[in-house]
Amino acid sequence: MSDELNDVEVRNFEEGDKVTGTVTSVEDKQVYVGIPDSKLDGVVPISELSNVHVEKASDVVNVGDTLDLVVTKVEEDVLVLSKRKVDALKASDEIKEKFESGEVFDAIVSDVVKGGLVVDLGVRAFVPASLVEDHFVEDFFDYKGKTLAFKVVEFEPEKKSCDLESPSCG
Repeated sequence: MSDELNDVEVRNFEEGDKVTGTVTSVEDKQVYVGIPDSKLDGVVPISELSNVHVEKASDVVNVGDTLDLVVTKVEEDVLVLSKRKVDALKASDEIKEKFESGEVFDAIVSDVVKGGLVVDLGVRAFVPASLVEDHFVEDFFDYKGKTLAFKVVEFEPEKKSCDLESPSCG
């Protein structure tokens, strides 16, 4: 049995490597991930879980979830990983397709900021206040958490951002 364990190949990781891991533990500000073929555990800081602000890691992932990740730092006893960067790459391709086709799609408003709304599409998408409705809105507080229809009106992949409009704005 011990000979079999010695025959297991352990992979060395470098920054930028893409990995798939399984969530083994969720704390408030970080997530631990098991990485196949690695002697190191992986940790995903809360800031690397999503492109929008997250209060608790459990709002985004659960124990047992399988995540696509990228190595951001290799330390002596742990791999520091990012889910946010992988999501942004995937999202950029999807947003480009929506922009080019003019597709209207539904998304949840994740935050209200000065000047408009923020929508998490895997990258941070901004909806200027002037493009939310076709009438003046005094306070956007009620929009947070709502699902609205959107259309990409500006896409800047080098900035990893886009602007949206609500088609009801016209």
